[in-house]
Amino acid sequence: MEYMSKVTNELLTANICNYFKKVGTNHTRVTRAVTNQDLILPTLHLETSKRDIGYRGPLYWNLVDNEIKGAQNLAVFKNWLRNSDMFIYE
Repeated sequence: MEYMSKVTNELLTANICNYFKKVGTNHTRVTRAVTNQDLILPTLHLETSKRDIGYRGPLYWNLVDNEIKGAQNLAVFKNWLRNSDMFIYE
């Protein structure tokens, strides 16, 4: 989750940030997904692609509470995430 926070806040290199697409980059309509800072899940061609960071990163990021996604900085994000009831098991 820390990695995905850095991606959405563009704290990593442009190559990495461009690997993940934000909802709303392909249209101009304002939807809940756009205002929630959600990421587009890529289309899978193989079942093994579900283990890829390009799929799991956006999948888990979209599950994070919107208040946590809107943290001012990485330290606040990590603290809120630690104190939340969100636990991801797989």
